[in-house]
Amino acid sequence: MQRRTIGRLAREAGVGVETIRFYERRGIIPRPARPLEGGYRHYDDEALRILKYVRLAQGLGFTLKDVEQLLDRASQGQGAFCGAVREVAEAKLGGARAEIAALTEQAERLETFLAACRTRSLHGPCPVLAELGPHLGGHHGVRA
Repeated sequence: MQRRTIGRLAREAGVGVETIRFYERRGIIPRPARPLEGGYRHYDDEALRILKYVRLAQGLGFTLKDVEQLLDRASQGQGAFCGAVREVAEAKLGGARAEIAALTEQAERLETFLAACRTRSLHGPCPVLAELGPHLGGHHGVRA
């Protein structure tokens, strides 16, 4: 088991020192005791493992709250932990697919709109104003 200072732990985990301190305050990683003879606190391999897990989970779209809840489940055994991770991942995947569908629909609407803009004559009505009706352009001074 290796012992690391906070700076070394931060470098190995690819996070900042302040991130580690923040995670300590949140209880995600335990704060090591300060040595009686003074000096630096040292972090063990478990702290590095947790930090790498947090980075991986966040890269998959998990929130810090998700990570905290999943770490709590880890104390219930590997099966409980893996099942909980799978549930959160499935929910995140469903959300991502819904966002993709919504963005695809928005992109299609924008493509249709831009096609109408590109094909209109220079003297024809703006497609937005044409869709809004004849009253907008004349009464509010909006011009194409």
